[in-house]
Amino acid sequence: QPSTTCINRLPLALRLTEGNMPIGITLPNGRRVDVETKAGANYFISYGGAESFSFFSTNLERSNQIYRSISQRSSRKPTQSEIHELTIVYGVAAGLAQNADPDVFAQIPEGELKLYIEHLMARLRHHTKDPNWINNGTIMTHLNDQVMINSTVELFMQTVPVKLAHQLNFFETLAEFAAAATTTIDDDDAETIVMAVANSLISTFDQSPDLPSTDRTFKKLEASGMLEQFIRLSICKPVSSSRGVLKFYDELIKRTKLLLKWFGSESPCGKVAKKIVSDPKYRNHAVTPKLRAILAFSNQEVHPEIEGRMCRYCNKNDPSAEFQQALMKCSRCKSTYYCSKECQRADWKRHKKSCIPVSSSEARANLFAENTVQKTIWKNYVPIMKEIVRVTGLTGLPKREILLEMDFVTPPQRGGLAPALRDPVEFKVAPARGYFEGDRPDEPDWFYKGQDRACYEKNIRAIVPVLKETFERLQDQHLLAFVRSPSGGGGCYRITLQSEETMNPLFGQKTVDACRKAIEDEDFSDLKDIIGVNTPASQSMMRTFRRGFGAMPEEDELNAVREMLNRCYGASFDIR
Repeated sequence: QPSTTCINRLPLALRLTEGNMPIGITLPNGRRVDVETKAGANYFISYGGAESFSFFSTNLERSNQIYRSISQRSSRKPTQSEIHELTIVYGVAAGLAQNADPDVFAQIPEGELKLYIEHLMARLRHHTKDPNWINNGTIMTHLNDQVMINSTVELFMQTVPVKLAHQLNFFETLAEFAAAATTTIDDDDAETIVMAVANSLISTFDQSPDLPSTDRTFKKLEASGMLEQFIRLSICKPVSSSRGVLKFYDELIKRTKLLLKWFGSESPCGKVAKKIVSDPKYRNHAVTPKLRAILAFSNQEVHPEIEGRMCRYCNKNDPSAEFQQALMKCSRCKSTYYCSKECQRADWKRHKKSCIPVSSSEARANLFAENTVQKTIWKNYVPIMKEIVRVTGLTGLPKREILLEMDFVTPPQRGGLAPALRDPVEFKVAPARGYFEGDRPDEPDWFYKGQDRACYEKNIRAIVPVLKETFERLQDQHLLAFVRSPSGGGGCYRITLQSEETMNPLFGQKTVDACRKAIEDEDFSDLKDIIGVNTPASQSMMRTFRRGFGAMPEEDELNAVREMLNRCYGASFDIR
């Protein structure tokens, strides 16, 4: 197997910066191949038999000699011929990984690829201590450095290099390298790093037995510190990012049970994500909505029990901590509660139709999803209630017949944000029976009717019976919520919210009628009786109602504003 014996010297720099020039290599048999083409890359690997491939072991030894020679000079600078020779090796590695067929590339002996990855790790450790990298965040001093770091992007499009990278803890080395540049990092260097990491994750989508699963890959990246650095560097370009990087975030958002663990307010990933979304400079960046979605799901306080749970069979409900903690959970689905064993036995014949066994980790994810839904509804309570008043008025239906639909799935468009996480929030309030009776005129688009018949029928069989049963068990204090979670699954929830002061239900029919009176007549007296007016939380909520319903503030609020203006301007304002 040959070393590189001939290469186009003049156009080399153009090829490496613009990607439009060939790397011509003359083999010992006199044939000239271009590894920037599929035919050339495949022939180069297969020439003489793939088992005899020794390009990396032959050339990397020479590369290491060059680097040792450079380190012994006072200037620590390579000559032009050394730059050229080093660049050849990295350029060929990138060309083979990018252009060779996967089955042909897989014929390269693992030992050869292992040598190359170990060489990359040694160079990254060298640059980790380089003052130019630490202070300026760039290693683009010479062309060989540029091609070396760029070769990782192409390399991780192939299965075997990704497998070896995990075995050799490459991403831990890469994370330490990225973290060493404490101030800023050159845009091109940063983009190269995140694209390499994104490609390594995308390679797992094919579920190759040689690679860890996508979930396991995320865990490895987080444990190595690479996930934190990925987030930090993913905003390197002003307003855009590669499809691979956005796909990385879309996959991460689906792992809701991991988000809570990794993106808390005091976690490294959570801190860097919050810093990015809080910076006006990145307001329009394609990555920012992805991070907002992640933080919206992760910054939820998950309690062992959620107030408002009730016995599924007898509907006994008590918001007290004693009752909530005493409720017994179904050991199979881990999401249904009973006040006694008698109630559980009596309900089993009906419950078993929808009782799907889940693992403990899946149960925690379901709890996380339930908390996310509960908190999102609470945060947007006023606009939701305003829409309930409008729909019940148009249809003449009581509140109990109404359903709230919310979608937490990020759309495929670049920079998109899940409708339930947008500002203002997007949701749908509609008659509940339109989701499970007759032709189901109100069923959501994400049932895929008319798009995928098999998927549609599966959704109908799995979701509609559960939705109907949940509807039939509603009581006055409940709001039926039908939700699509980030993973794509559907969930039905009986949502109960209560006033902190009076403990009155906030989704009861009386509350809906009181809101209608406030909206149509600007009479908030009934709403005050339901919410209360004696605690700061109740007073704040009443102010939110007034703003949300388009009513004037109360006199005490106007007086407070008048007094503030008078103090600031030394005048006497009469606010009307």
